[in-house]
Amino acid sequence: MEPNAQQEQEKQAVRRVLAGERRAFAVLVDRYQTPIYNLFLRATHSPSLAADLTQETFLQAFRRLETFNTRKRFFPWLYAIGMNKVRDHLRREKRQTTRSLDEDSNGELEWETARFDAVAAHLDVLHLEAALAKLPLEYREALILRYREQWATHEIATALGLSPSGVKMRVQRGLAQLRKLMEDT
Repeated sequence: MEPNAQQEQEKQAVRRVLAGERRAFAVLVDRYQTPIYNLFLRATHSPSLAADLTQETFLQAFRRLETFNTRKRFFPWLYAIGMNKVRDHLRREKRQTTRSLDEDSNGELEWETARFDAVAAHLDVLHLEAALAKLPLEYREALILRYREQWATHEIATALGLSPSGVKMRVQRGLAQLRKLMEDT
């Protein structure tokens, strides 16, 4: 679907929901549930937590839908809501425990098995993912949005509440740290 047609479909869905047709929100959930879940999975390394945060994000987006500016794209707005939830969770978890986010209660790594199985043969990808997971969240999310999701700088700036130059700085610093991590391992 063309980006403008997709954006128009999103605007129509938002208008329908605000007019009382609550089921129209399903268009937005269907379109963005998987990308939001995958972003949260990369941030938290926990499938169950990513699913919970995804659900919370869509609930909050539904409740705050009247604040959405229909002249803009829906996904960056939704992403900003979700990443605030992820940050809040990580802050709470950091205060509650010093346990590594990469380990479950048995000390075993949690992996998204379907995705892991698909790329297990590609050691370079695994090495990159491991290095990416070690980056601070602020750099990791900027790199993921820029290179994996292929967002433009201004879209990342909107989603993260930064200036375009702040986004560029995070991407550059994130890349520098990522290179160092990959060289060190």
